[in-house]
Amino acid sequence: MINKAELFEADGPDDGGGGVIDPAKVKTGLFILSSACVAICVVMSILAIWDYIGNDAAFKMIASCGVLGAGAVLFDLLNRKFG
Repeated sequence: MINKAELFEADGPDDGGGGVIDPAKVKTGLFILSSACVAICVVMSILAIWDYIGNDAAFKMIASCGVLGAGAVLFDLLNRKFG
């Protein structure tokens, strides 16, 4: 059975736990990915508001960033669980 408290607790310097891939590197990569997704979504939304791109393109990009974010969270959880 998966203990939800263990999955979502913050990694501290004395954590001692690890993942298949170094959790610090995973956090850095996921932070960069998440920041890029947020920046892209903001730019696309502003362009859609000002009618420089179609609303369909903006919604598709925002949905794609949401899928990337969900995949990143799942990857992080699996890395911690099996590491």
